[in-house]
Amino acid sequence: MSSNVQRVDFSSRKTLPDKPGGHVADLENGFLRLANQIQDALCKVELSGREFRVLNSIIRLTYGWSKKEDRITNSLIADTTDLSVKHSSEAVNNLAERQILTMRRIGQTRYIGINTDLEKWAYKKPAAAVTIPKKRDTKTIPEKGESHPQNQGAPSPKTGNTKDILPNTNKQLKPPKSPKGESKGFDPYSIAVPEWLNQTAWHEWIKYRQDSKKPIKTEITVTKAFAVLKDCLDDGHDPVDVINASIANGYQGLFKPKFPIRKQLPVQQQPTQHWNSIEAWENEFL
Repeated sequence: MSSNVQRVDFSSRKTLPDKPGGHVADLENGFLRLANQIQDALCKVELSGREFRVLNSIIRLTYGWSKKEDRITNSLIADTTDLSVKHSSEAVNNLAERQILTMRRIGQTRYIGINTDLEKWAYKKPAAAVTIPKKRDTKTIPEKGESHPQNQGAPSPKTGNTKDILPNTNKQLKPPKSPKGESKGFDPYSIAVPEWLNQTAWHEWIKYRQDSKKPIKTEITVTKAFAVLKDCLDDGHDPVDVINASIANGYQGLFKPKFPIRKQLPVQQQPTQHWNSIEAWENEFL
């Protein structure tokens, strides 16, 4: 039995007219067999312009070759519809999500066809996602398509409307400060003072830093300061003198003195003085 379907070679662009309607349609130039139920469904389904062109392209590339499905690339669909490859791909995915098209893959090859189970088609376009506010004042909903509410509401007897409040706002006012003692920042007084360090002198150093707008903000600052003072103590310097010197000179840190302390010689190494007479001794000590 001979077939009435004429096969067209898409590899040659000369077989396709440059514009629709460029030739007089004639069955002798080829035709396809399409079930009436599919044609009836096509009359009812809601499609965008791109989806309509892509769907007809797939019908042509499948039933036009007496196939229910075939390997059809997005670039081939773009060539037959004059759409971009991106728009062709988006339309194919949309039609597949609405189960108008069937898609299956074997490895990297994609097969596309028309879904003949017409009851699974989504005939209506999917509704666009709309974000509905959780709380809505139904009294201010505009009517008759107007873009703004009719009523602004009565002004407050104490403050008035917002447009009246803004010009009268005192821009010099600053937010109130937190009550003293509610700050959650670091408290340098919470660190225990070593036994070798005078506690009063150390607390004076903390207060001096606070009064100078350079408060001690971290525990590591305290431990490093203790280390400097301990190093001074080991070299014979009094930590209290080091603290007092920094406060007197307006320093923000504690520094080890540059000059070493003068060491006293032991008693047995001190030079002895001899007096020639008792009178000389009396003149020295009496």
